[in-house]
Amino acid sequence: MNFLIISGGEKVNKDIANQYYQKSDYVICVDKGLEYAREYGIKPHLIMGDMDSVDKKILDQYKKNDINVFPQDKDYTDTDLAVKKAIILGAKKVFMLCATGTRMDHTLSNIKLLIELKENRVEGVIVDNHNEIRLIVEYVKIEKKDNQIISLIPLDDCYDVTTKGLKFPVIKEDLQLSWNMGNSNEIIADYGEISLKKGNLLLIISKESE
Repeated sequence: MNFLIISGGEKVNKDIANQYYQKSDYVICVDKGLEYAREYGIKPHLIMGDMDSVDKKILDQYKKNDINVFPQDKDYTDTDLAVKKAIILGAKKVFMLCATGTRMDHTLSNIKLLIELKENRVEGVIVDNHNEIRLIVEYVKIEKKDNQIISLIPLDDCYDVTTKGLKFPVIKEDLQLSWNMGNSNEIIADYGEISLKKGNLLLIISKESE
């Protein structure tokens, strides 16, 4: 099953939300993410969070929905709890929208959730208005598009990394956590290819401002 998690960070454009909604079988709205879903015309299967940021009048309209309310003082963020729930419910792929924004602590924590998903053999991707963020699991092939920036950022030590079709290639290199030369690359062939044997290598596909 494909899961869509709508969090309460920076709101994505409606067309982006609908694009990933069409690919999803199950929708979890996290706190203020419920307001966003309502604007998008997306119906949630499950609503989760401590409900500290969602409009109470809007929440009242969903009383008949499945709602999991958590205390504000807890060990996990609301989005973390939603990811854990998706894993329990048998997710094979999780799309995370509105999971980045002005709160850098939340943004970084949500990016780290990609590791938890990977460890549970679930494909995870974070999408905002400008970026698609995922971990590379052994191999990925990316179609070239206009105004596209490719960046690779190791979250730990990554081994035997090789790229093909990129302007600045990496060939069978071991990348340490401190490696910081993977930003602002581009695809110069029809496709870009990236592979590695071990490690958590973050792939960020960004859209260049036109």
